[in-house]
Amino acid sequence: MSRFGRTRFEVTRRLTGPARGFSTIELAVVLAVVLVLSGLAIPQLMSTIYLSRVRAAANDLSGLIQQGRIMAERQNTTLPVYAGTVETNATGAFIGVNGSTWQAGDADIPYASGVTNGAASSAPSGLSPGFTPETAGTVLYFSARALPVKSSGSTYVTSNGVVFYITDSHNDWAAVSVSATGRSKVWMWNGSTWN
Repeated sequence: MSRFGRTRFEVTRRLTGPARGFSTIELAVVLAVVLVLSGLAIPQLMSTIYLSRVRAAANDLSGLIQQGRIMAERQNTTLPVYAGTVETNATGAFIGVNGSTWQAGDADIPYASGVTNGAASSAPSGLSPGFTPETAGTVLYFSARALPVKSSGSTYVTSNGVVFYITDSHNDWAAVSVSATGRSKVWMWNGSTWN
């Protein structure tokens, strides 16, 4: 025994013991587990991204509708909100200050890539906004009193409101309802019901 309490054999064995680290088999097992977990998580992640794009478009549309309402009252005029092609040929919505097609200077919101305006006939059924919506394709106008009207005239939307639908190629859906009082609400389709 040495004066430090260890024999020469113990010190040598400690210095020349087995190499520390991972074997190739251990690394392959860890890599396989990571690949399997990624394969399960990536589709769910992509689905969440697609749904968030539709939700963002609906929230932006709701904000644009309220902006149109405020602008109509401030300018003491009737202003329409159109869903269609906006700047750089993107799909979106705009306040038609200069007509029924988007013009430079019109307030607009372009949707994210792959998000489009949906047709009421293709939308999932069961949306209950608290009113019977106007027929599909009805343009939403706001009067100088900031109330929804059916046209550029003074025919007010007394009991009916308007619903805009937004979708994508992955069958994600959102809706923005605008009541006869001008209140807008965003709805999301969760695969079985509107929330």
